[in-house]
Amino acid sequence: MTPPLVSFLLPCFNSVAFLQPTLDAISAQSFKDFECIAIDDGSTDATFTILQAHAEKDRRFVVLSRENRGLIATLNEAIAVAQGEWLARIDADDICTPDRLDKQLARLIATGADVCGAWVRFIGDRTGVWQTQSNDASIKAGLLFNSTLAHPTVMLRASLLKDCGYDAAAIHAEDYALWCQLAQRGAKFTGVAEVLLEYRCHSGQITQSKKEQLR
Repeated sequence: MTPPLVSFLLPCFNSVAFLQPTLDAISAQSFKDFECIAIDDGSTDATFTILQAHAEKDRRFVVLSRENRGLIATLNEAIAVAQGEWLARIDADDICTPDRLDKQLARLIATGADVCGAWVRFIGDRTGVWQTQSNDASIKAGLLFNSTLAHPTVMLRASLLKDCGYDAAAIHAEDYALWCQLAQRGAKFTGVAEVLLEYRCHSGQITQSKKEQLR
């Protein structure tokens, strides 16, 4: 059986409040040659049940569940399982547009880049659009000060992560640490200058509850 071109990485922990719209948005992608590695990280709610039910309807979903190990371990496990040439991140409370994969793949091919981000529209407790940088030089320059990519929008070559993955020591800042590491290794960055993901802001997310650690 031919492996899919893209693998979504979807870590889930106690995600029942917003999970179903996320799953529906993934299934609705106009680009069809993908799998979704969804890992239930020891949830104590009905997250695993929702994932199983959706996987019954869409066989492109690979659902795993085990005890809680944290986000970084879950992401690295998903990377190890993924078969796609490209990895696409998404969180269990966000909603990607139907053309997300199509537009990011087109951008990656057109630029020859290794990592591609996109703009996000905030929903929930915040409004507005985060217009992330869309060329290699500006993305790398911005990394001197902060993360210049919205983590759940990123698509990147699987080969970049199969040997290293996310740094277990970069708790709550695993994405920023990875972008810096990839930049130092010579990876080329790009971005789609359009909103391809609705990024949900709420009190329970890491960026809100762990602000001091993030700083």
